[in-house]
Amino acid sequence: MSLNYSQKYLEDVLVRFAYHSTGIEGNSMTLGETRSVLLDGVIKTAAQRSLREIYEVDNHKAAFHRLLIEADKQTPINESLILDFHKDLTQNVVYNAGHFKESTNYIGGADFQTASPEQVPFLIRQWCDNLNYQLENSKNEREYLRALLSSHVQFEQYHPFSDGNGRTGRLLINFELAKKNMSFLVIAREDRPEYVNFLADNDIEKFVDYAENKLKEEKKRRDSFNLEAQKQAEFEKQQFEMLKKKGKER
Repeated sequence: MSLNYSQKYLEDVLVRFAYHSTGIEGNSMTLGETRSVLLDGVIKTAAQRSLREIYEVDNHKAAFHRLLIEADKQTPINESLILDFHKDLTQNVVYNAGHFKESTNYIGGADFQTASPEQVPFLIRQWCDNLNYQLENSKNEREYLRALLSSHVQFEQYHPFSDGNGRTGRLLINFELAKKNMSFLVIAREDRPEYVNFLADNDIEKFVDYAENKLKEEKKRRDSFNLEAQKQAEFEKQQFEMLKKKGKER
């Protein structure tokens, strides 16, 4: 894999992304419970958690795995991939996982109408083409982020799925960041009011400012994990060379 992420960092960001992304949608599982489900494959909780909440968290494992594989292949965003991501994230949670909505839906508190079911396939194909073009022609990182986050706002306004739009949209952001070997954007559940305002007000510049600050923090975390992985790899290489040398001396 050509992506420059250590395994420990990927495990770390998977847990935090799943915890915060599901939390934005109201999932009540704690960070520790999320970690247990995703990394240990067990549920350690003193509280009652619904099966839905557990699946919402656990589904991020398959979605994140697909994200890394497709990002490594530099797969252009496309309708089929979006449907696959949605299926990964909503399997065992919604009845139509991996399929666009078939009836009109609404965003609570929004003063605009989402895309009609009939419009969705065409709009999403158009959305993919526009996003691929904008990202490919971005001149710098801020312009890249602006295109990515502007398209995220548009995606959420379309609301192409009956459920899981936010989780799918936030995963798509990180899919494109991974293709550039950038750090992942983890929008904190505590920042939900600010994030909702970005979407509702279509305030792209403030959204980009927010993302730049989060990515700066995330890069420090990623670099720390990568440095530890590098030191460990060097140590293990030295140990191997020492064993080889001892073997020759015998």
